[in-house]
Amino acid sequence: MQRSTGLITTEPSPLMLRITVGQADDSGGFTGTIMEELCRVLANALDGSTKLVVFQSTTPHSSISPSEKITEHTAVIRHTTQIQMALEILRQAAFFSIFVAEGETKGSVLDLALACDWRVGAKSADLCFSRDPTASKGLPDGERLAQLVGEFSALDVLLRQRKLSWAEASRIGLALPDTPEDFINGIHKAVTDIDKQSIAVMRHAVRNAPNADNQLSRIPDSLSVAV
Repeated sequence: MQRSTGLITTEPSPLMLRITVGQADDSGGFTGTIMEELCRVLANALDGSTKLVVFQSTTPHSSISPSEKITEHTAVIRHTTQIQMALEILRQAAFFSIFVAEGETKGSVLDLALACDWRVGAKSADLCFSRDPTASKGLPDGERLAQLVGEFSALDVLLRQRKLSWAEASRIGLALPDTPEDFINGIHKAVTDIDKQSIAVMRHAVRNAPNADNQLSRIPDSLSVAV
């Protein structure tokens, strides 16, 4: 059953939870209210049967008034603790996570995308690494970016504030060229017979290994062999 609270919609299904999160404005920011709800949803998923969480962000929400946008944009900066909490839950979770990109992904939305295990999206999607106060630290998470693409590429992307096309993001290992629904369905099928403790151990192992997340794209094939 689909559940909606303001700018966040959850759609649970067996073993999988889809979360659609609305952006407060075109800067790519989440509001404090959204972050509170997102932390609650993710915390609940930790204790449930969820083995896969799929995120998708919407375009800026046009029904928010200009005054609300200003207030909420200020709240984004004040709620960095909640952003960090959500990212930490994702890092430690006993479930896999996929971010589905559409249009431009930037600000705290980009932080969320980087925290996920995999990023898939439309060929027209872009990842925008600009200095932005809506990101959790004013910059996209450089440590996580270096895990994903290596120090050289991470420094280049951050220093030049690169806007990466989906083709380029895929080329450097930051994203996958797979069709989103095909990839999601493949992972969903693969995790069916794997317990959550095994997922936690697998995620911890690859995220704490040297150049850890360069190996994450190999997990789907490993899972299909295992089952």
